[in-house]
Amino acid sequence: MLLPVLAAGGGIYLSTHSIAWEEAGPALAALILEAAMFLSMGNEAARRWWRPWSMAVSVAVPALLVGAHPLVLAVAGVMAFWFVVLPASRWTDALYALLYGAITLGKLSEHLYPAPLAKLPLAILGELAWARILIWAVLEVRGQTGVGFGFVPSWREVGIGLRWYGLFLPVGAAVGWAIGFTGLRQGPWIWEKLLLNAVGTFFGIYIFVALRENFLFRGMLLPWFAEWMGSWRGAQVGVALLCGAAHLPFRQFPNWRFALLAALAHWVYGRAFLEAGSIRAAMVCHALVVVTWRVLLS
Repeated sequence: MLLPVLAAGGGIYLSTHSIAWEEAGPALAALILEAAMFLSMGNEAARRWWRPWSMAVSVAVPALLVGAHPLVLAVAGVMAFWFVVLPASRWTDALYALLYGAITLGKLSEHLYPAPLAKLPLAILGELAWARILIWAVLEVRGQTGVGFGFVPSWREVGIGLRWYGLFLPVGAAVGWAIGFTGLRQGPWIWEKLLLNAVGTFFGIYIFVALRENFLFRGMLLPWFAEWMGSWRGAQVGVALLCGAAHLPFRQFPNWRFALLAALAHWVYGRAFLEAGSIRAAMVCHALVVVTWRVLLS
């Protein structure tokens, strides 16, 4: 069901940015294919179908469609075979997390995937590829449990996400205003446009941003930190601070205001995860926070 939506969204993007279909056809096909493989991670049966070799070479077709650098196959191979070759341990877990962090924070995708059209950045292809391989390797090879991974939240998870969003909103708004990070967006406010923007932003953030970040920080790192530190409370604080540090390069370095708010927000996402036993509750809270920031605040 999501693929027709993605295709329609791609068509709208091309038309609004005055990009000809013949120019962007291969890129749009690559995006739909990569998105389909990414979405397949949400189905347990489909996820178990994948093997290390198929996961590693699956980046080839989207890469060929857009003329990406052959190094994408090497990166995919290392990520897919990591827990096949190396036993799960504190060191291999930590190094795998560092590898993914280096790939994403180093913006490797921007170097490996070309951008022949300035209005059609293709780095998202790499970001989706690395994320789905990470998810598959951790769940299916390493055997991580207690993640609550999936795309569709239960009503209980939605309720938990909404409650923690409501608790965070006044605190986040007060801190953001106090440090000069944000304020209420100035009018005129066109409510129909704001609503459409909010809905589109929510689903885009929920599927492609909140899922990746909460799988990494809540589903992966929080249990690992708790095991290493012997304390869930200490682990939650440690992971929140790590999340804040990861946001320091946002727009400019060091963006300490954004890092501070990100650390506070990620602490709240951690609370939602621990209460629900699922990253989906944290994803709901995360997406709502980002929608509020992008749609209502300046």
